[in-house]
Amino acid sequence: MESFKEIDQALDKLRIDIKNISPSILEKIEEDFALRFTYESLKIEGSSLSFQEVKDLLASISSKTDKE
Repeated sequence: MESFKEIDQALDKLRIDIKNISPSILEKIEEDFALRFTYESLKIEGSSLSFQEVKDLLASISSKTDKE
């Protein structure tokens, strides 16, 4: 098991690395995380929606919000 010091060092490195990621790539990472989180949450609750169906559903909600 890693020590707390090693974990803190890894977190510091991660924070530095995140600052070096371009905003557009970071946005895509965040969108992907939100999609996967939503899909897995729905799956846990017993949803039969496929990953693609969840993706399409979220995209349709997003496009409606953009139009309003």
